[in-house]
Amino acid sequence: MSVGFQWPLTKKLYAVGRVDYSLLSNPSLQVTPRVTQAIAGLEYKGDCCWTARVVYQSYAIDPTQVNNAIFFQLELAGLGQLGQNAMGLLGSSISNYENITSPIPAVGKYQRYE
Repeated sequence: MSVGFQWPLTKKLYAVGRVDYSLLSNPSLQVTPRVTQAIAGLEYKGDCCWTARVVYQSYAIDPTQVNNAIFFQLELAGLGQLGQNAMGLLGSSISNYENITSPIPAVGKYQRYE
């Protein structure tokens, strides 16, 4: 069972998350119902052309162990991204996830000449 979300908290701050829960149970293999993956994070949309993200991920690697990771990312519109690929994690894990960074408008060939 999986539940994912992207929710605006304010005009600039968004919460994102996903929880995967396994209902499988097999006492002989030491498998019990549990959370197999959890993702929680915040995205902040800056004034003009930047976005910051911090995302926490916890996922099961076997019936008794989990791995934890924290992703930090600064996205500069039109220039690139610094940090781990939090966008890739969010885009692949949360259905209907939308990038909150405003697209840079296309300009004509001679539009910026003075």
